[in-house]
Amino acid sequence: PALRTRLAEDPDRWAFASVVALARLGRTDEARAVLDLHDTRLSQVPHDLSRPAVLTYLAEAAHLLGDAQAAGRVHDALLPWDGHHVVLGAGAVCLGSAARPLGLCRLTTGDVDAATAYLERAVADDDALPAPAAAVWSRTWLAAALR
Repeated sequence: PALRTRLAEDPDRWAFASVVALARLGRTDEARAVLDLHDTRLSQVPHDLSRPAVLTYLAEAAHLLGDAQAAGRVHDALLPWDGHHVVLGAGAVCLGSAARPLGLCRLTTGDVDAATAYLERAVADDDALPAPAAAVWSRTWLAAALR
């Protein structure tokens, strides 16, 4: 209910939450519809402190759904944050290195070498911060890239 309310109030800011939740739950048709809608409006993702976090979640959703085109566009939108850590808002939650979603995007587009390089850097960045929960996700996606 809370997510539906937020989504109705500001879809450009909150669609990422529903698409990731739906993709993680295996509700791919619903997730794909939300990702398609959000992907066509990528330029409308707010240009504020939430932007890199929104893009980080869209990268995961694109990967989980195997949407290479969306992943390519999200990669390009997220590229300015390469070399930085992604936080929600003013730093309430750290999502880890931006190299992780960038790596997921490259993995989704089929560029395994670039994905591996990004994800190896994400592990190092997350360990150095330290951001242990983010490092676990970075290691998980790195293992997937190395398969």
